Amino acid sequence: MIDLAESSVDARRTLRPDAPGVAAVVATPLVREGLRTVIRQAGLRWLGAVATPGEALGGLRRVRPDVVLVDSAVDPRGALIAELVGPGRVPTVLSLLNGDRLAPDLVRVGRAAGARGVVPLGAHPADLVAVILRAHRGRRPVPASRAPAVTVAVSSADGHEAERLSPRQREVLELLAAGLTSAAIAERLVVSVETVRTHVKALLRRLGAKDRTHAISLAYQRGLLSSRAV
Repeated sequence: MIDLAESSVDARRTLRPDAPGVAAVVATPLVREGLRTVIRQAGLRWLGAVATPGEALGGLRRVRPDVVLVDSAVDPRGALIAELVGPGRVPTVLSLLNGDRLAPDLVRVGRAAGARGVVPLGAHPADLVAVILRAHRGRRPVPASRAPAVTVAVSSADGHEAERLSPRQREVLELLAAGLTSAAIAERLVVSVETVRTHVKALLRRLGAKDRTHAISLAYQRGLLSSRAV
């Protein structure tokens, strides 16, 4: 476990102006270490991480974070998120989506509990940082009963991307986000695997993504995917 008491270390680093303090509740030690590296390298204040909801509720009272990242594997029913977004507690909570096959349910749970947004654990580090900053700067606390209408906390300025995707490309994107392979998508759409690969290549090009995981992350960030679409 990484204790929620590391802000003094970050005080010696170069931070962004008004850098939010970020903490995490994540089950996997390797993921916790990775998040710590990403957050620090981005110039944000890393306050530490814990592995369980019980540790979180005690530790977060001490460090008073601006943003908390909650692993959906730790909080599959959203109980911790709902607790954290209560009045006078954490201003911004983001759910880290852990598990492709359960994505639709996990997205709905995170949003219903009051998370500002849902970010796949496979997201590109720069995309995660961008979501954290946009959520922190542009949103007020939202009660659990008024979950945000989009999957991640970003502006709709990139809505033109949706217009540049053909109906078939949007369909392929949604199936990719649901965790289907090219073969499974081909079977679902009754087309060849090569046709699916052609659509995927076009998607990567239009989204400016380096691979499928990056494309899904960018699509969430730009509002091209919702909980209904996943």
